Amino acid sequence: PGADPRRAMRLAGSWGMVPKRDAFLLDRAGYEGGDDWAAGGGKYLSELSGGLSASLGELPGLGAGKDFVSIDPDTTEDFGDAVFVRESPDNPGGFEASVVLACPAWNWPVGSAFDKQVLRRSSSLYLPEGDFYMLPRRLCLESYSLRAGAERPVMLLNFTLDNDLNLLRAVPELGRMAVSANLSLAQCEAALAGDADEASAAHAPMLKCALELAQGLRRKRIENGAVITERPD
Repeated sequence: PGADPRRAMRLAGSWGMVPKRDAFLLDRAGYEGGDDWAAGGGKYLSELSGGLSASLGELPGLGAGKDFVSIDPDTTEDFGDAVFVRESPDNPGGFEASVVLACPAWNWPVGSAFDKQVLRRSSSLYLPEGDFYMLPRRLCLESYSLRAGAERPVMLLNFTLDNDLNLLRAVPELGRMAVSANLSLAQCEAALAGDADEASAAHAPMLKCALELAQGLRRKRIENGAVITERPD
């Protein structure tokens, strides 16, 4: 459990048993792996990572009374989002759903050369031969990653839905928060099946509420003409 599912391919490649994959499209786009591309951004890396904890106090605390959890594959290192769902106390049969997103924009050097490098990269890429991050690893995996118990700058999106799952309200907020847990997909599936481990047991009721909302929204989309294509992750 928890083993990297890509380990066999990586080992086979390092031992020369399979040819190295030629990332032609990445080469053509000038998308580099590793952190060498950010060598010129040392000043900003130090300011962003070193000054983050000091500046967090300027942001309001968010999510009081809500235990947010991230849900990702076992191999995930960069936790970019987390959720909390509960039945709405003000709308019987309705829900309150909140999604929190990591927010590097809080103290970002907009318009700098480093900013333009990141803008050009556009996105992180998760490929069989490895993960390629949009930001340098220090920022992506540490400074801004929503690791359980670590306070981070976030964008919080709060949604209220009625008993027919119509959106009543959507409120964005910028602030700081520490998520409660980083759960794997396997942990969540076990919790929903009634076989929660110690880490996920406390969140099982919330996960079941989130599943109920997700299933309801799925039914609503199908009723409105959506086509659902089932495929493995």
